Amino acid sequence: MPSNRTQEQISEIMRRVKSRDTTPEIAFRKALWASGVRYRLHDARLPGKPDIVIPKSRLLVFIDGDFWHGNQYRKRGHATLEAQFVASPKAEYWVPKIDGNMRRDRKNTAQALAEGWNILRFWESDIKSDLPACIETTLKAIKGDYDYPIASRLPQQTAIVFTELSALRPILEECGWSVTLVENSAAASEVTLAAAVFEQDDLKAKGCAWDFMDLLSQMGPKLPPIALMECPPEWIRNKYADVFAEFLYKLSRLGYCIDAFTMMAKENYDTLYVLAVVEDVVTTSISEELKLSETRPREVFDFISRRLDIKWFLGAVPVIDENSHRNAVDWILCKYLNPAINQWIHGRVLSPVNSSVCLE
Repeated sequence: MPSNRTQEQISEIMRRVKSRDTTPEIAFRKALWASGVRYRLHDARLPGKPDIVIPKSRLLVFIDGDFWHGNQYRKRGHATLEAQFVASPKAEYWVPKIDGNMRRDRKNTAQALAEGWNILRFWESDIKSDLPACIETTLKAIKGDYDYPIASRLPQQTAIVFTELSALRPILEECGWSVTLVENSAAASEVTLAAAVFEQDDLKAKGCAWDFMDLLSQMGPKLPPIALMECPPEWIRNKYADVFAEFLYKLSRLGYCIDAFTMMAKENYDTLYVLAVVEDVVTTSISEELKLSETRPREVFDFISRRLDIKWFLGAVPVIDENSHRNAVDWILCKYLNPAINQWIHGRVLSPVNSSVCLE
């Protein structure tokens, strides 16, 4: 919704915004201190200059402003950051600035984890709406009262793809991901993403799709929190649909929730994409997004509607901009997945992981 304020009024408001010692941050600090916790503030020696440092528990707490760190556009119901500024004369300034902040948040979180710190990131809006819950989460983190979360691998932005699928490598790397080519699970390390591109016949017995499934099944505790698959649209039609459904059931049994949508490729034909995210990260839900749309046309809508026992999570997939230079996978990574990771790393304890870190 466009603002009714003048550009001068907006500029004055932005000038008054503080980068530290904000009202939510002070409220959080006071409540934490009242709980008996002692801490340091804004240690510039640490990645991202965290708002609160609790050395005894190796815990860093970041309190992120919704506007500056890329949460406000989602709260306002926009699919992309760009949509928030569609009516702004300074869109060319704000979009790259906030997008850069989001990239740095992922980078600094990954770096701090690699240095052995536990991480908590809260949105200012979460502190305003439920300060006691944020304090409770922090106190549990201080006590070590949490399980090792697979979500801790999210900010690394590391990926594996099969050697024969190496065409994905430059696209992933352009979007800030570090990529390793593997041929089997023994060669795979703990990463954020497993990616694959399938051809129509790959769904047949002993096809590439099932090889990819075997790779994921054999990874055990190294199972990536995210898997992204580019699939032929024929897989949701006629003779392929039931076999494809069984493929998705197997993904669900591995602990993934499934999103499915189509995107227009550069060659001007629709391609089917499957995004699988572990249950520890997302909530199984189809109620809000199961509707006809450009990214979920009738065929996709009907396929999902007939198989509601699959663990679905359906995100607000942004429609690819016809003027964008990005191809479909590039668009999904930069406009859907990377921003989603920024959302998923908030409000949960992230613990150090023993794997390489991608520093964009």
